[in-house]
Amino acid sequence: MSAHNSAEGIKQAIDALERNSGKHPGYRRAQARGVNFQGVFTPAGKVAELTTAGHLQDAAVPVTARFSHSDGNPEVSDAEPAARGLTVRSCRTAAART
Repeated sequence: MSAHNSAEGIKQAIDALERNSGKHPGYRRAQARGVNFQGVFTPAGKVAELTTAGHLQDAAVPVTARFSHSDGNPEVSDAEPAARGLTVRSCRTAAART
């Protein structure tokens, strides 16, 4: 088993994140600060002809999106240069998530 898949590899990754940003109990170790939104994604026009992906068919799909700052420190300023993140979860039904 390679180091990045092992318990030791996971511990090394967590240790590296905490070395870079410090320990902040109650927050994620990466992308500690973010804003969540809920909305609806409506596919445009003829995209259903190009794919079988459920969320790109005719019906509107409920989505949850999270915009985040990449740092693990929840107190870091938005003025600091860093990557930003966007995560989107769409859900056609309670049983099928994309």
